[in-house]
Amino acid sequence: MATAIDVSRHLQCPICKNLFEDPVTMGCGHSFCQRCLHQHIRMSNQQCLLCQEPVYTRCSVNAALKAILQDFLHVQMADLSLYTGERGEIPCNICDENLPLRAVKSCLTCLLSYCERHLKSHQSLERHRGHKLVSPVERMDEKACRVHGRPLELYCKRDKRLMCTLCLKTGEDVVSLETERKEREAEQQNTIKGLESMTNQSENKLEDLQNNFKEYMAQIDREQREIKEVFAEVMDVVRRAEEDLLAPLEDGRRSLEKEEAEKTQQIKNKILKYREIIDQLNQNKNEQDDIYFLQSYPSVPAELKDDWTVSIDTELKFGSMKNINSSALVSIRTHLEKLFSFEVLIMDEETGNQSPELSQDGKKEEAK
Repeated sequence: MATAIDVSRHLQCPICKNLFEDPVTMGCGHSFCQRCLHQHIRMSNQQCLLCQEPVYTRCSVNAALKAILQDFLHVQMADLSLYTGERGEIPCNICDENLPLRAVKSCLTCLLSYCERHLKSHQSLERHRGHKLVSPVERMDEKACRVHGRPLELYCKRDKRLMCTLCLKTGEDVVSLETERKEREAEQQNTIKGLESMTNQSENKLEDLQNNFKEYMAQIDREQREIKEVFAEVMDVVRRAEEDLLAPLEDGRRSLEKEEAEKTQQIKNKILKYREIIDQLNQNKNEQDDIYFLQSYPSVPAELKDDWTVSIDTELKFGSMKNINSSALVSIRTHLEKLFSFEVLIMDEETGNQSPELSQDGKKEEAK
């Protein structure tokens, strides 16, 4: 019967430690991946990594070695998914470290991970029958006692820590990990129920708070609209009162302007007339001929005086203005009284309920 030989270690590149990819063989006989060898030559002296023999020529792909590699992959590694290589995969601790299979189980007693083949060997031994197997676990060393290196199998209730059998001292209250887990699971379930109950209560409070908040905001919006309407009416009353008060003043202004223009023109006419008489008198007084002086003497009024006084009627009838003012104040007071029934609601910080509000007649109502 032919004996199987593991040739995988001979098909690995000494540089990348993986199976050859486009293998090339140097003059010294050592083989490398073509890409790995080129990178090595660029970064260091042109010599073999293993024996330091100089490299004189550019190496070509070793066709024979590549064919052997392909046959190996087809026959020996038909199912590549059994081998580790992806990040996060846990390798078998028993396989060759250069090409380990992917672990399918971890033993919490042995603190080792096993592939399918080595797991069968592990389970075939009678002393391993009671070992606890779980899905592959990373960092198995964390599950061992740091002092004695043995599996952590016990839990100390007093110190609340995991320990191995060698850590156990007389009189310590210890239980198995399975027993402690059952107690913790029961406690965990009760904690979950309590938290779920508190979550439901909090959600109900949140819903009440949001509903009250919406009602509160709606109340604010409504009162804002009402207040704006009241002040719009007040401003309209003020505007109309302003127009009513300014109207007679504008009429008075126009009357005064007219009267001022008329009297100004009258005064100017009088001044022109007086200046003409003065000119005539000045001309006459220089006349040498007595007869002509008397014949050309201008006609002058017997008495020079103004027969009217210069005055402007500035009397305003404030009685009507007072009536307009009183009427406007009454109307404004009526509109402003609507504001007395407004009161902003305040939500309780803990319950989310609203404080009492005032009705339109000013009486308090109990919050609902």
